[in-house]
Amino acid sequence: MLKHIKTCLRLDTRDIGQMLISRDSSLSFGSCSFNSEKWRELMTVCIVMHDLPFQFVEYKGLRAMLQYLYPDVELVSRNTAKVDSLKLYAREKIKIKNMLDACPGRISLTSDMWTSLTTYGYWCMTAHFLDKNWKLHKRILSFCLMPPPHTGIALSEKIFSLLSDWGIEEKIFSITLDNAASNDVSVDALLKQLNLRGLLPFHGEFFQLRCCAHILNLVVQDGLKSIDKLVEKIRDSVKYVKGSQQRKQKFLECVKLVSMGSNKGLSQDVVTRWNSTYLMLESIALVFDPRYKTQFIDFCYKKAFELNSKELLSLRAKLESLFHEYALKLDHYVSPPTCKKKDKGKAPYGMEVDESDLMKLELYLDEPRIKRSYQLDILSYWKRNQCRYPILAAMARDLLCILVSTVASEAAFSVGSCVLDQFRSSLKHETVEAIVCTRDWLYGNEGIFFKFFIVLLNIVTLSLTNAN
Repeated sequence: MLKHIKTCLRLDTRDIGQMLISRDSSLSFGSCSFNSEKWRELMTVCIVMHDLPFQFVEYKGLRAMLQYLYPDVELVSRNTAKVDSLKLYAREKIKIKNMLDACPGRISLTSDMWTSLTTYGYWCMTAHFLDKNWKLHKRILSFCLMPPPHTGIALSEKIFSLLSDWGIEEKIFSITLDNAASNDVSVDALLKQLNLRGLLPFHGEFFQLRCCAHILNLVVQDGLKSIDKLVEKIRDSVKYVKGSQQRKQKFLECVKLVSMGSNKGLSQDVVTRWNSTYLMLESIALVFDPRYKTQFIDFCYKKAFELNSKELLSLRAKLESLFHEYALKLDHYVSPPTCKKKDKGKAPYGMEVDESDLMKLELYLDEPRIKRSYQLDILSYWKRNQCRYPILAAMARDLLCILVSTVASEAAFSVGSCVLDQFRSSLKHETVEAIVCTRDWLYGNEGIFFKFFIVLLNIVTLSLTNAN
């Protein structure tokens, strides 16, 4: 009974405001201040990140709650909320520009097209890059209206205009697209523009990558043609069963009758995206994985072709040529601030290396491989060894952020379908781009909702204090 009395909340005669203040000394009377500009910014972030309509700020229930918490709160209209969203987009765009400008390596792009509920075509481009701390970043650069015709020349002009707007035309390494014929035309035109200014490494030979997910889809669809009639019958059967609740129930009864598991249920396929739910491809440049280097590549080429095949020799020649090109551009290489003189002559795992051979490709390839069972973070490995192998580290920084599929850009279409739903299909294209891009840029700000909560808590405390 004595233990209960000590912890009983009903015996506490203090009001809620006093309890809040006693639990957190930072919530004192003098520190409780309401910043209208900060409040509007947090409200804008809330609208963007939760796909709320701009009319949200005019909801009677929300306004009543805000006025109760802080009677002098400045209520805004839907038009003001829209203007605030565009201002937030402009501010965040400047931050992303500075981030791209500070990127020490090159940038790889992914791009795709999407048709909205209103049948408008939207074009999305996403940038992938490593910062100075070797942290991989993904940022949507554009989610804009793409009016017809969707020709290769029009797409090429759109891409080059975007690169110039962001100031990254000199930092592009590659772009990943699907197999549409218009994409081939756009890449050819873009290559000519960039190569005329000498902006692409290796004269743009590694510039275009075709989406491997799209290629796999085409391969599987072509293979399914041999059993097309059977697949069509199964597809029609699934459609029939899922056509009504009564049929579903009858189907489940049949499943139970033959003692089959029924947890998964029936799933109808998507013809244009084979295995779209589970298929996930990751891009790893094996040469820069110290657990494999060229061993796995040699094994695969020997199995597919023959010992010392011309394909394998061509691959090695291209690797060496790319290394020499990076060596020429990094002739006046400046070591990162974290590099120390003693680091340049010291190799990990207890091996001593001649300093004159530190930047040679053969040294890295001949060095004993790390055990495959070792859980290695490849980016952390090259961050630690960028002083030993500055040229190889520069190559790894550019190659390891290349995407082999357009999944990153396609993911933006899921957000776009939430923004442009049947209730908000009349939004202007500039507003749609601002919402989609801003949401992508702010998604990693984990602390913003905690700050939002602190502001609300301060308002509650202030209102309770004024009431007393």
